[in-house]
Amino acid sequence: MFIAAIFIVAEYIKSFIFGGFPWLLVGYSQNESIFNFIYPIFGNYAVGYLIILFSGIIYKAIRSKSISYLTTSFFFFLYIFLLNLPI
Repeated sequence: MFIAAIFIVAEYIKSFIFGGFPWLLVGYSQNESIFNFIYPIFGNYAVGYLIILFSGIIYKAIRSKSISYLTTSFFFFLYIFLLNLPI
């Protein structure tokens, strides 16, 4: 969680340094994806934080080769996927 937070703070600072136009943010790459329900409430930085956090979870699961990380990440992504299914 700390690495993802540091990355988002760096993105926030970067958006002000280069003229205030945040055109290289991670969250903008996720338009029309499973994060559509997060955009209106929390915005681009929250989506970027979740992308980086999910990437870290997947990396940790693969790197550690532990069943607990793999099952936790599987059920977490399954939950996110099921939230986005049409009713």
